[in-house]
Amino acid sequence: GTMCWMCRVLMDQTLIQELEKEEFIAEQGYAMGRPSKLSVKVDFETGDISVGGSAQIVLEGIVRI
Repeated sequence: GTMCWMCRVLMDQTLIQELEKEEFIAEQGYAMGRPSKLSVKVDFETGDISVGGSAQIVLEGIVRI
């Protein structure tokens, strides 16, 4: 979610092209006490962004609309 959005914004501003590699590890969640590491791959030619990693369920529920 958020990581794809952030990479897209950086691509639109041509900042992400300054990366040395198309793949990197993004770390997030430390301030919340729920740190995570995400594997991110950016294809500069197509604009595709892939994000992967492991997850842990922290909340379950039902949404009724």
